[in-house]
Amino acid sequence: MEFSLILVSFTQRINDLPINMTVEDVARFLGVSASTAYKVVKQDGFPKLRIPGRRLVIVPKHLFFDWYAACGGQNLTGVDDIIASERACT
Repeated sequence: MEFSLILVSFTQRINDLPINMTVEDVARFLGVSASTAYKVVKQDGFPKLRIPGRRLVIVPKHLFFDWYAACGGQNLTGVDDIIASERACT
């Protein structure tokens, strides 16, 4: 696949995400299971909003991508470790 097509595909994937993402949206973007995404969201420093009295976790898209860029898309502050431990358990 040509680089420009990959870039267009990636950009479209980002644009398709809602402004306020759910944990399931984070899971789809990172390519991990929902349970792994919940573990990532629970980490200190992960950008999330909790609505008092509800279990719903909202992840503002712009803050998520700030966090993602700060991590360089690599070893996302422990995501690799979480994924490895999840695979070891299955």
